[in-house]
Amino acid sequence: MAFTFPSASDLSIRFPEFDGTDNATLLAALDEAQGAVGQHWNSQRDYTLGALFYAAHVLVMRGEGTGKEAAIFAAGMGSIRSISDGGVSLTRDVQSSARGSTTGDTTYGREYQRILRRNVIGVTVAGVSSL
Repeated sequence: MAFTFPSASDLSIRFPEFDGTDNATLLAALDEAQGAVGQHWNSQRDYTLGALFYAAHVLVMRGEGTGKEAAIFAAGMGSIRSISDGGVSLTRDVQSSARGSTTGDTTYGREYQRILRRNVIGVTVAGVSSL
């Protein structure tokens, strides 16, 4: 049985913080999310939630939405991990792009990761020897 992919209205209903985001932007985020979920997932529910959380992650990373995280990314401060005031200190995370994934950088992305782990089996390579 093929799963049904969520729509832009599904995204707005699940996450009202994107209600004011134009439809083309929502569709672009959902298009990106299609590559992040698969028909092999355990259920329609996980497939839908995975796509919606991934799309929300993409939107927040682009500064879309009304939440605090979106405002931080819109201001270009998404990579900042700590700020001090006395003596001024600023720490940026340059690791997320080096890891090859930014899904750990937003609450939506972390929830997507949790759903992903439920649906994708990890592979471990053992006993590798050189020829």
